[in-house]
Amino acid sequence: MIDDVTKFEWWKNLLLYSEKPSDVLNRMRDDGKISQLSELDALIGCEQNARWHPEGDVWNHTVNCLDEFAKNRIGDESDDLLLGFAVLCHDFGKPLSSFVEKGEIRAHGHDIKSVEPVTSFLTSLGADEDFIENVVALTKNHMRVFALYQGKSGNNAIRRLMREVDRIDLLVRLNNADECGRGMVPEDAGQAGNWLISRVEKVMEKDALPEPLVGGDDLIKLGYKPGKDMGRLLKKMYNIQLNKGVESKDELLSKINL
Repeated sequence: MIDDVTKFEWWKNLLLYSEKPSDVLNRMRDDGKISQLSELDALIGCEQNARWHPEGDVWNHTVNCLDEFAKNRIGDESDDLLLGFAVLCHDFGKPLSSFVEKGEIRAHGHDIKSVEPVTSFLTSLGADEDFIENVVALTKNHMRVFALYQGKSGNNAIRRLMREVDRIDLLVRLNNADECGRGMVPEDAGQAGNWLISRVEKVMEKDALPEPLVGGDDLIKLGYKPGKDMGRLLKKMYNIQLNKGVESKDELLSKINL
């Protein structure tokens, strides 16, 4: 029925089981069914910079991305469904942010602009609040994978992203589908995502370590002066703390010949 397109269950079946979602969605576009959902309808004819998107408008890019997603489902219904909706919705902000500058189409901030249309779209389908929140987190942050990679960002920037997005692995899969859903696939496709996953793992390992029991202020109180010698001593004491299972400052200080 024509009204099925406005139901969450219809989209669930498409995203979880269709081998090539673009075929289904393009037929629906041609039959006028997509016009029932304004957020999707706005993608049709929303032009993009041909240098980065030779596939054409945002609609073409989106359905291409969905085909990439479908080829790489992992078989976990919960994860695949969340990611599938994020892929479907990731460029909902482009119709709201696209403009022409010096003869080129740009869409700065389209990731942030996606929040309202993604929320309204999923609400109209009957999605629950937690699901909407998770999809919004992915779509709102989908540009940050490449931005962090390009800027070789530090640990604090990685931590900020981890606070906003619970599932960095899904964010990376979204980025990969976005990269490959173009008329041309970049030679370095996937590198940004691999870099981010590696950095996240290192940050998690670092953050799992206990705080040093003894700091520079403690040594200064004992008569030490800041400098390389103090730095080497602090490193030595931290290694003892970790390797010997020391749990108190006094115990640690007693093991060092100060």
